[in-house]
Amino acid sequence: MRVLIFSFVLSSCYCFMSRFPRWQTAGARGKLLCNNKPAAGVSMFLYQKGWFSKEELAAAKTDTKGVFKISGTIEEVVMNPQLRIVTWCNRKRDGFNSKMKEICIYIPPKFISNGKKVLEYWNVDIEIGTEANLCSHPSA
Repeated sequence: MRVLIFSFVLSSCYCFMSRFPRWQTAGARGKLLCNNKPAAGVSMFLYQKGWFSKEELAAAKTDTKGVFKISGTIEEVVMNPQLRIVTWCNRKRDGFNSKMKEICIYIPPKFISNGKKVLEYWNVDIEIGTEANLCSHPSA
């Protein structure tokens, strides 16, 4: 009977504690290509995407070879990291009508670690083609 009570108390504590915010970290690295060529100097952002808001965790740019590495940490109950890429790939710059292409990709939960250090980066190579914007408005 004591074992049963102890296991009930222990499981209740675990359920209760899982509702509190904890430090979580996510990261991604890889190569960004535009029309099969390295996309240099492209801005990337890592966001914590919530139900009604998003919080920027980190910002980075690709190097001359299109290589990137980005990570961010947040104290949250559930981390929902989103990688946002903003580029001129296959877009014309024509004054006020110019719009950059935005692509958003969620980092898989497998690559979210507890604590303030990335344990495993999500390795992803991204080819940007002629697809339309794949993100909602930045303020969304």
